Amino acid sequence: ARSFECMAVRQGMVYLAAGLNSPTQPGASSQAVKPFGIRLLEVNPDCNEPRFLGDIPVLECRGIVPTEEGVLAATDDGLWLCVSDAIAPRRLGNGLLPSESINCMAVVHGEYFLGVGGDTQGLHFVRYNPKSKETEVIASSERRESKTPFDNIHPGAYIRRIYPDLERNRLVLVVDRGCDMNNHFDYLPLIGLWAYDLES
Repeated sequence: ARSFECMAVRQGMVYLAAGLNSPTQPGASSQAVKPFGIRLLEVNPDCNEPRFLGDIPVLECRGIVPTEEGVLAATDDGLWLCVSDAIAPRRLGNGLLPSESINCMAVVHGEYFLGVGGDTQGLHFVRYNPKSKETEVIASSERRESKTPFDNIHPGAYIRRIYPDLERNRLVLVVDRGCDMNNHFDYLPLIGLWAYDLES
């Protein structure tokens, strides 16, 4: 493993996403080793025995969420579900999301709330239902009609984290700006904490 990128805890079990290094070819120097994937592990803290869940062929894991169905992983190349070492990791939402770059996620009542996209492809806040495979774009920098403060802004407001606050029936969003330094001052009003009402 190269490094631990993400961690989550559910029902006393610890889940880790670890970066991997590709095998070194015979005769190749150590400088030829390149990262090539993410390994998901389940660890029982009482015995410290890791259980292998699967390897995902992506470069970066940005968040993991353990669920009853398995462990969800938000990555730079799609949303993935790992169940066990006996079942290959499965990619979710192929072609149904505005971008395959998943920046963050939260799971509420079986639905996935995702911050997706990048500075060159627009930034979006979406709701995805894995059962019906329906996607709702809640906010988007590409939406010309400004329904939310995050609409029609370029390159877009970056949702870095999504935290469920079910006692108040809302999501709390940690919002940053995009990476375009030229637009720094245009983004100042959006940087900070935002709330999304789950009944809206």
